Amino acid sequence: MLTRSLRLKERAGDLHQLAVAHNNFAELLLGVGDLSSALDLALHAVALATKARAESDIPEMHRMVSAITLPMGKLRTAIEHGIEAMQGAVSRAPLYVADAAKTLTEACVRGAADSDESTRALARQGAVILRAAWKTHFLEGDGVSVAAECERALQSAGL
Repeated sequence: MLTRSLRLKERAGDLHQLAVAHNNFAELLLGVGDLSSALDLALHAVALATKARAESDIPEMHRMVSAITLPMGKLRTAIEHGIEAMQGAVSRAPLYVADAAKTLTEACVRGAADSDESTRALARQGAVILRAAWKTHFLEGDGVSVAAECERALQSAGL
């Protein structure tokens, strides 16, 4: 059914909707553990959304790439896409800020323990980006508890 939906959207030429469908399918595949296929779809979703200039959805698509690459052990990729997701959510898609923060936090925490210094440095950069977002986007409601939870995780990882 999802494959049929993708084909219909592709024929219709709506790149934005096609990107969203790819991202949703990637999330489903992540949930069932088909990481390789999920990553292919998520990367394609990012490319389609970028081409369609779907600025409000691109951060979520980067977050999905990050979430998929984490269990694959691709920590640099996870952090890089997590940073893209966080920066995009802060600047143009506030709906996705909390999820982007949680995913980037997980990527940074795992990256902080990596044997590669450049990955650890990227994790530190991600932590700086997260802390800057606390000051502007996590001031009330659930945002306060999300920021506190993420901050505890960062601190426990030495970030």
